[in-house]
Formats: sequence, C-alpha cells, structure tokens
Amino acid sequence: MCREEFVEMSEETTKEHIEVYETIQVFFLLDTSASMVGEKMRWLNLTMAEALSILEDYSKTEHMHLSISVVEYNSLARWSYGCTEHGAEHIDWQPIADGYGSCNMAQAIGMVRNALKQRCRDGYDLYLLPPVVILVTGSSSNNRKDTLAAIEALKRRMKLS
Repeated sequence: MCREEFVEMSEETTKEHIEVYETIQVFFLLDTSASMVGEKMRWLNLTMAEALSILEDYSKTEHMHLSISVVEYNSLARWSYGCTEHGAEHIDWQPIADGYGSCNMAQAIGMVRNALKQRCRDGYDLYLLPPVVILVTGSSSNNRKDTLAAIEALKRRMKLS
C-alpha cells in the first residue's frame, strides 16, 4: 500500500510537535457531453463549486492534504485540473460551458487508473488513504463494454494503491 505524509515544521518545532498530514486523492470525472446541456450543466457547476469548498474546509479541520484532479469527458477526455503526475491542492472552479459530443466514459476512467499507477510508481505520491473517485454523468457511455472493462481495471488499481 502506498503512503505519503506531509510534515509542517517551523524553527520552534520540536520532534514532539510535528504535525503529520495524510493525503487524500480525489478524482472527479465530469461528463461534458451533449447530454449535459442546460440545467444539468448549471447544476454540475454549482455542485462542483460547493463540493470543492466543502473538501477544502474539511481538509483544514481534519489536517489532511488534498490532491484534487478533474477529468472532463465528452468525445475525448482531458485533465481540466491536476494531471497524471499530481493533483491540485486548491481549485478556483471555472464554470463549464454547455456540453457537446458523445460520452467517452471509458477513456476518462482509464486516465484516472493511469494516474494512480504513475503516481504510485513515481514514489512521490504515496498514500495511506484510498483514493476517492466521483463520476458524474448525464447519459450512458458510448461504449458499454470498454467502460465496464475500464471500471474493473480501475478497481484493481485502487486495491494496489
């Protein structure tokens, strides 16, 4: 199991007063396909702004380090915050415009799986807490078979992290 701890120290800090911060990785996979036009996208944007605020507040009170990554997917998937190598500690949410294209959910799930694999392999992101993956979609995937295979591969990767 991978693990990373962040230690904050000042000049006055002694070994007895070191604060250890456990890191939690949070991945949002957001459907930005044509199924998310109008009201759905408006609610997605409002929810993301609120969810990020709640996560950041919680991390401060619970002494946790956040690593937030967001993948937007429609016909193609792409990192909109964070990347394969690392997540962001803070996100100023910028609303997403109306959706377009088809729903390539399998590619988005595969990106998260690859990121977990890469971060663990690099050894810089070693986590005690299991990653959290939040999938938001307004429709079914454009390829059910590939999506189910991607979900199973992600589950296996999460067990190794």
